Amino acid sequence: MSRCRRFILALFFAAFAFASFSVAWPRVAAAAPAPTIMVETDPSTFVLGGFAAHARVQADKKHTAFGVGAYALDFPKPIVEVDGRNRGDGWKVRLNLGVAAFVDYYVAPAPRGLFFGVQLAGQQFRYRNENSPGEQAFGVNALLMPRVGYLFRPFDAGFYLLGWAGLGATAPVAGSRGVGGREYKVFPLIPFAAVHVGWQF
Repeated sequence: MSRCRRFILALFFAAFAFASFSVAWPRVAAAAPAPTIMVETDPSTFVLGGFAAHARVQADKKHTAFGVGAYALDFPKPIVEVDGRNRGDGWKVRLNLGVAAFVDYYVAPAPRGLFFGVQLAGQQFRYRNENSPGEQAFGVNALLMPRVGYLFRPFDAGFYLLGWAGLGATAPVAGSRGVGGREYKVFPLIPFAAVHVGWQF
């Protein structure tokens, strides 16, 4: 396992431990009701050759939820070419592993309806170029993304749909983006939207 991947996995587990402690400690101290636990995935990542797994916790009758997630996917062409300098240059970009910690504030004192949040992530990428077969490069980016979304419960059971959209600020922090004398250009602002499918316990 590469040093970058070990770092991202360590960040994932540290963020999950922090999020769990943030909810568990008030419960121990004040004998509060059990927190809400939610697990979810983004089906579109599987279509794009990857995966997504997210877990969130929210204290009873509190507006704020804390969560962590891990994901991977092949970047579709529109995202690769957000920076026009990459357009038509043969780039194939895979997000090998992204690990994120996020905080969401729900307008209602329960995980449902409108929410506002922010995500902080570390992302390891693999870069390939059609003009240089057999060559590749690996790099790590940091991402800070404010987001807005809506959690919809079509049934009384734990199933829910969570749609969100955000605009993230991203920058390379390690590794390389150069393949065959070309360098992949990282646009500083990345738009993204998704619909997650989840279950609340």
